[in-house]
Amino acid sequence: MVTASELKKAKRKAAKALKNQLMRLKKLADSRLTPEQETEAIYKCKHMYRCLVLLRQKIEEFFVSWGLSPLPEQDTSELLYEMIDHNERIPNFVSINQNFKENDKKTLLMAIKGRNKLCHGILSVVFREWHSILLAWIEVAKMIGSDSLATEIGKTLNLLSNPFKTNEKPYTVRPSIIFKSLASERTKKWTKSKRAAAIGLSNYLYDIFMQEVAPFVTKFVDENEIRDNWTSDMDAYAHTNLLLDHCSMENFVVPTDVKDESELRDLLEKAMNGRHAICHDQYQNVLDNWPIYLKDFVSFLTTIHCPEAAERVQDKLDFLTAKQQKSNRIQPRPSPELGSSFRKSLIKKTKRTI
Repeated sequence: MVTASELKKAKRKAAKALKNQLMRLKKLADSRLTPEQETEAIYKCKHMYRCLVLLRQKIEEFFVSWGLSPLPEQDTSELLYEMIDHNERIPNFVSINQNFKENDKKTLLMAIKGRNKLCHGILSVVFREWHSILLAWIEVAKMIGSDSLATEIGKTLNLLSNPFKTNEKPYTVRPSIIFKSLASERTKKWTKSKRAAAIGLSNYLYDIFMQEVAPFVTKFVDENEIRDNWTSDMDAYAHTNLLLDHCSMENFVVPTDVKDESELRDLLEKAMNGRHAICHDQYQNVLDNWPIYLKDFVSFLTTIHCPEAAERVQDKLDFLTAKQQKSNRIQPRPSPELGSSFRKSLIKKTKRTI
């Protein structure tokens, strides 16, 4: 005989289970976009990535002005967390008084969220919250005294808000300028022009990764039913880990020089090195290894049955390599004046992409 108390308890339990199921379904629905919305979100990601790169540079300069030297391996997310920490301990670090600290912390956390969603390809959040993310980045720029950066990010916000400019390409330095600038360098030291060149190459690699790699990794994972729920998240790093955990060699187009599953795992893991370099601001690695990263993307795409995407990435690799070789041939011993000219051109934004 079921008592009234037991019946009431069972009803509460059932109601809670139903509520949790509805919340789960709502969360899943919110993470789904139409193909057109996914394309728009990727487009926004490309423009926002440029803002993120500029923001990191200004945060570094701000830290240096306080006598704080950020470590090279710290990415933008870590620097933003450090801003929160320093603001708690150092009077007037970014908050003009105690009353502003809580709001400033919320802004910095939103800025971190934006960086993380952008770098992990969480398109549903980028699509729905891009405006709030850019506003947070603008506020961070103002916190660190960079009104010029706030203005630049504001221009991106206005661009992405304009329905008549949906095909405007993100600002990208021409490859010829990047490689001519590098050819003009006469030192092995890390210089401002080398950093600018690395940032220019990072922009290209990010675009290629988001356009060609992340969507096809996600597609492969879904077609092989490796994750339970389909969403618009294109976190290639997380999805590659799923491939490593759940796929066998029979699922892949295994290259002839790959002898066993261990070598196949190495191939898949290696392809993520480029993603890590791009998303974690590893500019020295980008400058030194960008051809390797693109080759690894080609191998990865070939392995997961995406020959057309692999061919497009190979074409971009060939294009960049040809530009590099031409610059090296033309300028074996450039004059200092020429080198200075190219460095100025490199730092100036130009509208051109691959």
